[in-house]
Amino acid sequence: MRELLEYYELSEFYGAIKEWYDGYRFGNVDVYCPWDVICYCDKLRTNPEAQPEAFWSNTSGNEIIRHFIGMARGIIRQEIERLMAGETVEKIVRQELTYKELYDSIDNMWSILFTTGYLTQRGKPEGKKLALAIPNREIRDIFEAQILEWVQDTARQDGAALEAFCEAFREGNVGVYSPIKRPGKATVIFW
Repeated sequence: MRELLEYYELSEFYGAIKEWYDGYRFGNVDVYCPWDVICYCDKLRTNPEAQPEAFWSNTSGNEIIRHFIGMARGIIRQEIERLMAGETVEKIVRQELTYKELYDSIDNMWSILFTTGYLTQRGKPEGKKLALAIPNREIRDIFEAQILEWVQDTARQDGAALEAFCEAFREGNVGVYSPIKRPGKATVIFW
C-alpha cells in the first residue's frame, strides 16, 4: 500500500486509506479492499481534497444487512451493537451455505456477512468458530446507515412509537422501552 501511494505521490493519505479500506483477513494475510483503494486514489489524483467514501457499497445492494437487521432480536442486536463498538463476536461460520439456505436461520447471518465481506476474522480460527469484526470505517458506515434506515422505516410505520420515542427524548429518558404494556404509557420498541 505504501509503495502504491508513494508511486502516485499520495503518501499523506495512508492513514485515511488504512482507516477506511483496510482490515480484511484472508487466511494469514491482511488485505485492503483493492476496489476502494483504486477508486479513492483515482479521485485523489484529480482532486486532492477528495474525502474517503464507501465505493464498495456502490458495487452491490446492501439489502442483506437490512434484512438481517430487521430480523435481529435480543442477543443478536446486542452482538451487532458490540460489533459497532469495535468489538468481536465469536460465531460458527459455514462458508458452504447455498443460496437456498441463506435465510433458513438467523444464525446463517454471520456466515453470510462474513463471506460477503461485511465482517472479517480477527485472530486465529478455533475450529469453525471465528472471532468476527467489522473490518473498517467504510463497512461500519454501511451498518450505521442500514440501522438508521431500519429505525426510520419502523418509526414511519408506527406513528405512536415515534411519538413515544420523541417524548422520551424530550424527557431525557434514555432507558430502553420493552414491548410490555404499561398503564397510561405507549408501547415502544427501540433498537
